[in-house]
Amino acid sequence: MNRRLVQLIGIVVALAAGFAGYAIVVGLPFMGTSVQARPLTMPAVPHMLYLAPEGSQRGLVNRDIMLARGVTPVYTWPSARSAARNRPLDAMLIDTSSFDTMSDSDLDWLRAQFRDGVVIVALGVNDDRFAQILGLETLRAPAEASPAVDPIGPTGYRLVMRQVLGQPDDVETLESSNWIGRILRGEDGGTVPIKNPLRTSFHSSRGKLDSVEELDLLFSRITSAIQGAYQTRAEFRQSLNDLREER
Repeated sequence: MNRRLVQLIGIVVALAAGFAGYAIVVGLPFMGTSVQARPLTMPAVPHMLYLAPEGSQRGLVNRDIMLARGVTPVYTWPSARSAARNRPLDAMLIDTSSFDTMSDSDLDWLRAQFRDGVVIVALGVNDDRFAQILGLETLRAPAEASPAVDPIGPTGYRLVMRQVLGQPDDVETLESSNWIGRILRGEDGGTVPIKNPLRTSFHSSRGKLDSVEELDLLFSRITSAIQGAYQTRAEFRQSLNDLREER
């Protein structure tokens, strides 16, 4: 396929600020030529981990609450990585204290999970620190600069999911354009040189962990983000099939 300029269109941004938090959901409907080695159908019980020191409590979140909601508790990074080797992760909730025990190898692994479309939820972590951990410029939309917007705080969370499916050269080109940062700032997608079809998705939300209603909202957001990741993979595969039929 000849090199062409692809206008990044189809960006849909939903921003609802308030005490319960906000969500940003983005889709760029491009096809690609490679697909990650994951099932295309979302399992009835997604594989979710809760990484925190034994006995941790953050807001209403603790081991028993996570178990009741279908999340497997693990206490160390090696345990989390072992669980992911046995079955690909769909989501991972990480307490801020666990980031203090993360090695360089663990950091590389977490970033790889993030690139693979795993939903990552940081509990009680400052946005700036979480963005640095994930290798991003920022996780804050301009609206968060307002004093009226509460900081994450010790019982807050930030949820993120990102996915880019395509040829490595095209993925690298898109990543170098700081597409997530531009989305968060509400900027136009601009023109990025793409050689082959590409598909991306991005989801970000924040909230609190202080009530059952807020926990329900968190898990609704996790489910929605996981569904979005599987839908992106399935649509990407279908796009590949359509492309083959056209040739």
